[in-house]
Amino acid sequence: MRLGLVGFAPAQNALLEGALANVDSGMSWQIVKLSHADAWCANGSCAEVLADGSLQIGSTAGAGVRPVRLNLEESQRPIAFSLPLASKQLRDVTTFHLTSPASIKAMLDRFDGWLRPMAVQLSLASYIAEHNLDLNTGVFHVIAKGRLQAVVSRNGVGVLPIADPGEVVDASWAHRPPFADEIPRHFLRIGFPELMWQYAMRTHRDVLPARFRTGLIYWRAPPQLPNRLLGDTHLIMARELSHAPATLRELGERTRLPDAQLARCLGALYVVGAVTTDRRRASSDHPLHGPEKELAVASFRESFTSTAAALPGYVDERPGFFADATAPAPFNPNLR
Repeated sequence: MRLGLVGFAPAQNALLEGALANVDSGMSWQIVKLSHADAWCANGSCAEVLADGSLQIGSTAGAGVRPVRLNLEESQRPIAFSLPLASKQLRDVTTFHLTSPASIKAMLDRFDGWLRPMAVQLSLASYIAEHNLDLNTGVFHVIAKGRLQAVVSRNGVGVLPIADPGEVVDASWAHRPPFADEIPRHFLRIGFPELMWQYAMRTHRDVLPARFRTGLIYWRAPPQLPNRLLGDTHLIMARELSHAPATLRELGERTRLPDAQLARCLGALYVVGAVTTDRRRASSDHPLHGPEKELAVASFRESFTSTAAALPGYVDERPGFFADATAPAPFNPNLR
């Protein structure tokens, strides 16, 4: 799992990192950027409740570090605060002592409980990737100790809220016909593309098939994902491959991204069906020429115009490239 730290000084960050490596928790944790984190640890001595009820967390890291502001009621991540708390208005929050391994373990155990469904989802995605399951042939019911733990299909994935990640690893996967994809109402749901995306963005396994390292790579379709999950490198791949298919080597030359970063980016796009090496499955079967190509270029620019391109005096002088066309425009206007 991924942990974000906010408001701590560098020495305090190092203290927490050391504790994570030595505390025996049910899950493994790594420190990441706040925007990528599954849970946050905040410096309680820098947390202030504002007049509108929102929370502002300052920083002890020195000048130039901007405070973080959030609404606890709307936050989608679990958050714990180090003691002491600066504000008496912070009530019913999870707390821990920064210098106590036992307290840190108790905090992580609470996070483990909150994030258990996500851990199960990652286990499911790992099994799918490792066994190269073809979900086009039907539905899978994941069963452990005689109880349904998850329903996995192209139409969505449902997970039993109290499913144990350790039991799911050794569960049986029963193949069912396509019409058996109904997910029980009390199960937690996630879209299949999002399931595989979050796995591809975390795993150390190389999920990019070998054929992508030698053949032409085509843009196939916008990934059916919330835009917030997409990073700059994914938007760059959308721009480059929408312009023209390319080999991995050509993409490296055009984007100047390291091979490992390119492969990881393309691997994530591959598992959600956004890229392909099969020309027949590409977004356009035939290259465009003349006025037809100019119309496509204009349409592409209009759909993917970035804030940089809108700035006065902005010019992309690279030969053979479109003007910068990445964020913040959505991949798919109909996707919310």
